[in-house]
Amino acid sequence: MVDNLSNSKNTRKLRTSSIKRTAIVWCIIVLAVIGTILGLIIVNNYQDTLKLKEGEKILSVLETVSASIDGDKYESLVENLNDKDPYYEELRQYLIKVKNTTGLRFLFTESYLKDGKTTAYIVDGNETNKEDFSPIGTSVNTENETIDTEETIKALTEGVGGYTDFYETEEWGMLFSAFAPIYNSEGKIVGIVGADAPANDVKSMIDSITFTVVSVIFLGFAAITTLIAALISGILRPIIKIKDYALEISNGNLSVNVENSTKSNNEISEIYSAFSVMIKNTASIINSIKDSVSKLLNFNSQLLENADASSSAAQDVSANIVEAANSASSQEKILDEAVGNMDKIKEKLDTAVEKLKAIYKDMKLEQEASLTRKDEISKFEESISLLSDIARTTDENLNRLLAEIKNIYIFTQTMNDIAEQTNLLALNAGIEAARAGDSGRGFAVVAREIQKLSQGTKESAQNINEIANSIDSKANETIANMNLTINTVDEGVNLSKSMQDYLKYVTGNAEDNVNNISKISEEYAMIQDELDKAMERFNEINKLIKEFSGKMEVIAATAQEQAAMSEELKASTSILKDVVDVLENKINTFRT
Repeated sequence: MVDNLSNSKNTRKLRTSSIKRTAIVWCIIVLAVIGTILGLIIVNNYQDTLKLKEGEKILSVLETVSASIDGDKYESLVENLNDKDPYYEELRQYLIKVKNTTGLRFLFTESYLKDGKTTAYIVDGNETNKEDFSPIGTSVNTENETIDTEETIKALTEGVGGYTDFYETEEWGMLFSAFAPIYNSEGKIVGIVGADAPANDVKSMIDSITFTVVSVIFLGFAAITTLIAALISGILRPIIKIKDYALEISNGNLSVNVENSTKSNNEISEIYSAFSVMIKNTASIINSIKDSVSKLLNFNSQLLENADASSSAAQDVSANIVEAANSASSQEKILDEAVGNMDKIKEKLDTAVEKLKAIYKDMKLEQEASLTRKDEISKFEESISLLSDIARTTDENLNRLLAEIKNIYIFTQTMNDIAEQTNLLALNAGIEAARAGDSGRGFAVVAREIQKLSQGTKESAQNINEIANSIDSKANETIANMNLTINTVDEGVNLSKSMQDYLKYVTGNAEDNVNNISKISEEYAMIQDELDKAMERFNEINKLIKEFSGKMEVIAATAQEQAAMSEELKASTSILKDVVDVLENKINTFRT
């Protein structure tokens, strides 16, 4: 614990100096930024004031010079660029005089040339023998350098006078420029008067004020930094003391006496009071926890003993129940196998009954079909007998038809003889008509007609004879076929009698088989009923065994869960004892 306190003090010193340093550094940074901004504002304002003062002073001089210039003559100089013009020299001497009087560095006039784009020096208020003298028409801007400023262009185009910022030159030091417009008699801007004034004195004044401002800011910065550092130290001192108390408490010393080192009644004083109350309350809580831990240890010991006994008893009960459940499960399996075998027997019996029913149905249909065929064969026998009678009658009729056909032959022969005689008579009549001449012409016509009728009768007789021959041929074939039919019908009659006798025998056997199968089906149905009753009893027994087995499994599972819970309770009690031991050790580190 001493080492912990030592480490805590070293850490405290390191952190305390770190807090102070951080606070002071940030204050310095903030003050430096504020001082820099403030100094820049002061210097810029002073510089702007000097610029305004000097600019207005020089601009006033330029406006006076611009008012003294004859704008019309000056415009003529711009147009002609003639340095021999008397007004050029007059104006140049005037500018030299003003420059020398006012102390200006340069004084000149500038204008746009005729192209309206190029700016050029018109009159330079300087001695012609000097190197920086600019003759009339000299371009202000070159390819390498642009002299015209924004103020210059504004004065040339808009007639607005103005001045530039201060700027540094290598030869003349600090300068600044001003411009004023030149007007002709019509009020037109024809050029500007420009001047470059020295500003070295202004620069000295700016440097002086800058140094003064920086010095004042630095001194103020140092004073404020010292004041803030002292203020931070005063604020941190009671806070550091509170942290020392907190470190003591964090190392288990709750007997520390918190004394308020501040005499004022502020937030820090309230923190001291609250911290003191917190320590007292924490000590009271620790004492209560110690008492509770002691009681918890005693209770945990009893709980551990009960858990051991409960676990042992639960394991014994679980083993017995598991054994009973296993026995019930074995009986259930045996009964399941018996029920399964009975199911298979019933299935086979059901299949046999279905097959018997199918056979019974088929034999019943066959019996009905046999009876139907018996009737049909009887009818067939009657039809065959009738057909035999009809065939014999037809044979007799055909024989009579042949006899009649012979009469037709005789008749056609008679018709043929008559036709030949008629033809002969017609021929003789024609001969006689020819002999009679014109008077026998009508008779000749009748003779020709009779001849035609005779010829037609002869042809008809021939046709009838051909038809009779055909009928005779067909009738003979029919008689031959009828004889075959009569023989076949006689054989059919004999066969139908044999079939009728066979069907009587088959029908009798089928009826006996149907009756036997019907009795077998009834006996099978009785066996099925008894088997169904046995199956119902087996299923009821199996259901009861399953319910018993299920309940035993639930009881066994419950017993196992109880045993497991007892083991878990035992393990939890051991863990709780370890936790309480650790808690007791932690609490014992506090000194109250």
